[in-house]
Amino acid sequence: MHPIVEFILGIILIVASLIVAMIKILPKIIAKSIEQQRDYDFKKALQVDSFYRKSGNSILQELMDEWIKLATDLDYVREMKPVDLTKLIQKTVGYSSSRSIKIAAEFFQLSFVSYSKDKDGNADVDKQQIANEKGIVYFAMMVQSLKKDFTGEEIKALDVLRMKLTDYNVKKEFFKTTIAEIEKSIDSKD
Repeated sequence: MHPIVEFILGIILIVASLIVAMIKILPKIIAKSIEQQRDYDFKKALQVDSFYRKSGNSILQELMDEWIKLATDLDYVREMKPVDLTKLIQKTVGYSSSRSIKIAAEFFQLSFVSYSKDKDGNADVDKQQIANEKGIVYFAMMVQSLKKDFTGEEIKALDVLRMKLTDYNVKKEFFKTTIAEIEKSIDSKD
């Protein structure tokens, strides 16, 4: 055989051998890489959870207590000072889940819009009334979400509302509709 042909066949044989070896080895390398990434993500999630459970346990308890007060004591809501609200927002962002943060963000956006004044300095009383009625639902949903964050247990926002409101049965459908609207809004933010 001609030396050039032998040389080309030799190169083709080497390249073919490399391709076969890569086809056999590459899936194993990719699988190992995926496994390492999953392991890293799992360990990171455990580390974050451990940190919050150890260092943030009492803070998360305080945070949940604050939102429970908001959901069950309307006088507490009226008496809340701006500095207390700022602290509540900071704790909520710092220690709660992304779902809880989304619920809080939706509530505060509703409040900002509802209590804003027009160019003449007038507030829309109807918007404020709707915000007040929906606000209690947001508070109950925050308690629901923080309960899951803190204990892992799931409760229903409707049960939180039922514990305190004397007119629960009269407004039950409003509460259900409002919860569905809030859930839809939160889900659209993902």
